[in-house]
Amino acid sequence: MINYGPFKSFIFTVLICIIFFAFLEIVSRVCFGDIYDKEGEYRLYSRFLPEHEGFIEDKYLFWKFKPNWRGERLGVSWNSNSFGLRDEEFLMQKPPDTFRILSLGESGTFGTNVEPEETYSKQLETLLNNHRKKSKLRFQVINAGMPSYTSFQGLIYLKRYGLKFQPDLIMIYFHSSDALPAYFVRTHEDKGFMDLFDYRLVGPGITDRESYIRRCYLSGLLSLLNKSVFYKAFSGYVLQAKYYIYTMKNKDKLNSQKKGDYEIFFTKQRVPEEDRRWIFSNFISLAKRNSIKLLILIPPYVQYGYPDGYNSFPWIMPDDDVHILDLGTAFKDSGYSREQFFAEGDDAHPTVLGHKIEAEAIYNYLIDRVCGYEFQ
Repeated sequence: MINYGPFKSFIFTVLICIIFFAFLEIVSRVCFGDIYDKEGEYRLYSRFLPEHEGFIEDKYLFWKFKPNWRGERLGVSWNSNSFGLRDEEFLMQKPPDTFRILSLGESGTFGTNVEPEETYSKQLETLLNNHRKKSKLRFQVINAGMPSYTSFQGLIYLKRYGLKFQPDLIMIYFHSSDALPAYFVRTHEDKGFMDLFDYRLVGPGITDRESYIRRCYLSGLLSLLNKSVFYKAFSGYVLQAKYYIYTMKNKDKLNSQKKGDYEIFFTKQRVPEEDRRWIFSNFISLAKRNSIKLLILIPPYVQYGYPDGYNSFPWIMPDDDVHILDLGTAFKDSGYSREQFFAEGDDAHPTVLGHKIEAEAIYNYLIDRVCGYEFQ
């Protein structure tokens, strides 16, 4: 005779667990339901989309520019083409007799406070095409910069979209977004008891690379869990506990600064140094595998706002196909004042003059150092 005793015990245990978690879910919805009246997952950089009209969420890139969007911001036009880039319309297939440059970067590349034609990418395009007016070769510089994009997002964009444009040269311009903190915590003065259970406001966040992995491989499970108020509330409590333990252990080392009503604790960067090495190594391998030249641009603000050598690339060995250009040197050698380079009260976004100096520095470097027939 078959003994059903263990099976009955198992079924009974499962039922008890289901009833228990159903009870917790009901209690959570009663107590914390108003916190989650709007659907939304915990986002690495959750305040970007609400504050930037014209951008939409993307599973892999986190956000991207809406295709064919027309709008204005900071007094300049922010129009996009059919590829969702702040550039004029162009064909994906590279035309014959065209040398195509793909310009990847953060808001300094996007040109948040200048007109599209005033960005260093488009000024460079003009300089290159004026270099040999009688040549049949045409130079095209595609501005694929995006506000708040990190080098990781740039790498994913290159893999998923950028290579389809068949670039002959890739320029990458990333730093400040990489250094942004990976989580936000309300100040102790503003934080209420209920906030302890809101996983969108408390606790350590995740790096860009971690977020990408979760979106790609755990998206189904996370979508299911995020329908549960109990899971959200419990996640918030656990994150807050981790934050408290961390701050107790690292009182002397904790580096913090206040920004508005938020106190941002730098325990993680969106792109930590180990991820940054991995990302730039992937940029190099991708470029070499596809016979594309690579120019790594060190943004000009690095020389002003960071310790010497912070943004150097000691693990990268430049060669005929991989180049590094420090734009900060061009700024300091130009003879202009620092205030003329950047927008007022902002040391990260170049003015029209700043973009002009960048374009000229890149142009001169390409002419002098990238020794292909294209630039002779």
